[in-house]
Amino acid sequence: MQKGRATDKALLRSTVVKSEQTNSARRLQKDLKELEDCEIPLVGVSARPLSNNLLIWHGNIRGPKGTDYESGVFHIIINFPVNYPVSPPAITLCTPIPHRNVFGTVLCLDILDANQKELYQGWTSAYTVQTILIQLQSFLFEKLPEDRLVNH
Repeated sequence: MQKGRATDKALLRSTVVKSEQTNSARRLQKDLKELEDCEIPLVGVSARPLSNNLLIWHGNIRGPKGTDYESGVFHIIINFPVNYPVSPPAITLCTPIPHRNVFGTVLCLDILDANQKELYQGWTSAYTVQTILIQLQSFLFEKLPEDRLVNH
């Protein structure tokens, strides 16, 4: 066990014990455990809740090698609603990033849209923090083929 992890888990448990044991708190604890216990850890992306608030997570996404973002580390804040996972979190980009679907600190990503009604689009309660982080990393840094950049 890494130094600090036991303290983090104890703090997380005490934070949740102090607050009402809601479905969102249980789910976020499960999501955090999934990130910590993952057999194949995420590369270039991480997030953790604040020590005093399980609904607010801070994270970093590293720009992948071989891209224009290679040397960048992009900080994010994930705010989970009290009814998570029924509703999606709000994500704030704290580090400016030149991207056609990023508008200041706000990003336009369909998996974060609870109002999307088309099949296989929008938010679903099956998504986890790990899913969100992987999607963010892919969304922000994947190069689109030229034919997908043209509006039809």
